[in-house]
Amino acid sequence: MKILAATTTFKPDLHEAISKNIVHLYEAVSPKADVTLLIPGALPPGYPSDAPFRIESYSSYNPYGSGKALLLNIRRLMMKIEEMNPGDYDLIHLHVGFCLEYVLLRRVARTVSVPVMVTVWQPYVSAGEVASFFRPGRWRLVRDMLPHILLNSFLLRTLYARGADVYRRILVSSRVQREQLARSVSGDRIEQMINGVKEAGKTDHDQNTGANRLLYIGHYTPAKGVDMILKALALLKGRLSFTMTFAFSDRGNLKHFWRLVQKYGLQEYITVKGAVSVEEEMSRHDLFLIPYHASVGVSYYPNVVLECISAGLPLLSTRIPVMRELLDPVDTRLLVPMNDAPALAGRIGEFFNEPERLKAVRQSFLEQRDRYHLDAWVERYQGVCRQVLDDARR
Repeated sequence: MKILAATTTFKPDLHEAISKNIVHLYEAVSPKADVTLLIPGALPPGYPSDAPFRIESYSSYNPYGSGKALLLNIRRLMMKIEEMNPGDYDLIHLHVGFCLEYVLLRRVARTVSVPVMVTVWQPYVSAGEVASFFRPGRWRLVRDMLPHILLNSFLLRTLYARGADVYRRILVSSRVQREQLARSVSGDRIEQMINGVKEAGKTDHDQNTGANRLLYIGHYTPAKGVDMILKALALLKGRLSFTMTFAFSDRGNLKHFWRLVQKYGLQEYITVKGAVSVEEEMSRHDLFLIPYHASVGVSYYPNVVLECISAGLPLLSTRIPVMRELLDPVDTRLLVPMNDAPALAGRIGEFFNEPERLKAVRQSFLEQRDRYHLDAWVERYQGVCRQVLDDARR
């Protein structure tokens, strides 16, 4: 099987979930398939000399998170695919962040003779989520979410429908994505395919002999709920002995973060790190916090959540649809309402006062770890590729 894969967004350090997932997927697929991956920007360190598959850059312009760069690179990607004689491949697979991107890329699927499928990483913003953003005290969240409201929301459902009919399959990870797209796209074109993580995770957690150890790993953006964590910690001071580690994968501008730390008097409780070994860091902590404000920004089933499951590290999050899918079957108390710091603080205290409940969550996670491992994802992926090729031959 000869696959031409392409992504519209990429970070060569592979600290960002999408870039890491794509590279790990094709590393694992390449022994049974001839894969070429097209990316914007620089190649990952060590490539192409150590690559089990080919990686080529189609654009030198790739400031991560830039909408202008994304639109420019979509055009460059289409030109690159046309130049490569796509008929030499059995299958083309596009990886995009938002539904609007597959609409803009539909010319690829219309002009080539081989089947094309697309993976959409993130859900779009629902009407209910948009309404929840516009409340007092959420101006930073509104500012952060405004591009998504305009370019990745329910407002563009008509466009999503018009752009979908050229693809053999539209792949998504979660039920919420499948349900969203099914409102605009024929259901037989949509395939839910659960992703997985490469790291097996350390299951032998370091024994805690002191304060309760809390952890966050990810970007510092309003949608990730870091500000809500700080508010919850302020409520726990004097009620609970704890330490909190923030490992920001993209340190960026932390001025607002440090202002809140000072405002809440949390300096002695908090440690801030950059990129870390996820496996090692999770083995040193007792509870992970990820109180999302919205489904947008949650790519696939979130890597960090699957890594918690793999490592057997209990976590608390909010009741966004993707997290309900993952965590309600384990324990409904792992989820709290969005933007409710008192509820999060209360739930942290509850779990540390009930060590048997933490132990039960850890055991439940470990029993599920194989389902969310990279090997299982690769098997699912190969099955979908074979099915698409079989359908195309009929």
